[in-house]
Amino acid sequence: AVSHAVPRFASLLARRFDIASGAGLPWGGTARPTSAGCTVGEVLVGVFTLGTLVLFVYYWASQHSWCATWHGCGHDTYDLTYQEDTARTLGQVSNLLVGLLVLPVSRRSLWAAALGVSWESALWFHQYLGWAFMACVVAHAGFWYKVYAQQGFLPHDVLA
Repeated sequence: AVSHAVPRFASLLARRFDIASGAGLPWGGTARPTSAGCTVGEVLVGVFTLGTLVLFVYYWASQHSWCATWHGCGHDTYDLTYQEDTARTLGQVSNLLVGLLVLPVSRRSLWAAALGVSWESALWFHQYLGWAFMACVVAHAGFWYKVYAQQGFLPHDVLA
């Protein structure tokens, strides 16, 4: 039953939105190329991903309480340096990016079918996400090393 769920869901999406002809969507479908040479679906994937990243960074950088009393830190306030806040935020952004990395590479992706993006045209998206993930991981590690240096833990505690 599980092996038939994905094709059934994809065909349901295709019928509901009439992806092949584009008649079911208000902008005329996702298969229509834009003036930039990419499809509307590809533009939507980029806009949704960029919007998600911006909101994600905003939340983790400015709204999340990294160490409130209910976390059990033992004190009421926990003042982070901007290096530690950035390191923690980049770690969470890396988690998001690694999760998004698997979406465009599955050959029968429901997301690609819903947005009318072919598997081949989604590979560039996967590559950019991979490079963004690697950049976040390197920056995340670099900022943590800066925090460790500020706290006097380098090099002994990092190398031990």
